[in-house]
Amino acid sequence: MLARHGHNDTVWRERAPFDGILLTAAADSLSPVLLSQLRDGGSLIAPVSGEDGEQTLVRVRRYGSEFERENLTRVKFVPLLSGTVGGTRRLQRPERSGTPVSRVG
Repeated sequence: MLARHGHNDTVWRERAPFDGILLTAAADSLSPVLLSQLRDGGSLIAPVSGEDGEQTLVRVRRYGSEFERENLTRVKFVPLLSGTVGGTRRLQRPERSGTPVSRVG
């Protein structure tokens, strides 16, 4: 699995086309540039803000030059901010405190 931190119009030409794309922030709309990065038969899952301010998780599937959109459920995500790209970061493991963790089950 590959991950990239970017915004809705970020093109990752050297890795496209993709079997799947997942957005983790709500877009006002899904750009044709982003959808063009899907492989034929691929799916994009994204929260999309409506005119009423409500957000819907949608799945977009690509079939050749056609795109099929399916509304899945209402959701609440942070907004996708245009022009805000943080780049790549290495995640750090938290230091252990020495306190044992209780297991439930």
